[in-house]
Amino acid sequence: MAASDHVSPHQLQMFMPARELYGLHSLDTAAFGGDVGRMRSAKRRVNSMSKLSDVSEGIRKPVQLIHGSDESIARFKPPEVDVAVVNGNHRVTAAYDANPDMEVPVEHYDSGDKLFGAMRQQDESGW
Repeated sequence: MAASDHVSPHQLQMFMPARELYGLHSLDTAAFGGDVGRMRSAKRRVNSMSKLSDVSEGIRKPVQLIHGSDESIARFKPPEVDVAVVNGNHRVTAAYDANPDMEVPVEHYDSGDKLFGAMRQQDESGW
């Protein structure tokens, strides 16, 4: 039996390809008037001036995703969007630019309160 035979179809992924994450809605677009292109350009500009310009060893810190419609993030996400990138757009952009098939660690949340609590506790060192 393969290990994949023991995985529930309802189990959330621990890693996702950068290409898939790059295509998800991002809460950061609200700061750019909904313009995804402007947001990604800004992320690339900052990445080029930081240690994120080299992701040859991969991304270590998980990108945080939120599922569903939690009222604490409703103003940043259209109701028809089920999954959105909340924290980690610099990492997603860097990984996508280096290799769209790069596997990126992810964390899943269904509540803004839980998510924002986790973001406050997250170590700021390393990417």
